[in-house]
Amino acid sequence: MNEAPVHDVMLQPNPRGAGFSPELRRALRTMIASRWPIVAVAFLLTAAVAALLGPWFAPFDPNRQNLALRLAEPLAAGPDG
Repeated sequence: MNEAPVHDVMLQPNPRGAGFSPELRRALRTMIASRWPIVAVAFLLTAAVAALLGPWFAPFDPNRQNLALRLAEPLAAGPDG
């Protein structure tokens, strides 16, 4: 068996060259031309930003309850009560 050493195989240059392959370039051009993938990516980015900023918009735990104030009168803890 004439197998090349592992380090020689790993150092061979990319046979297709550097950068994107022609298939990826064509797929990217097709997606940009058809417009619907742009909408999908925009939706995913919006969802990701909303997930990251969620704790800033709602900093309090929605599941935390104060059962002692459950039966209190309205505005019992307000400025006039």
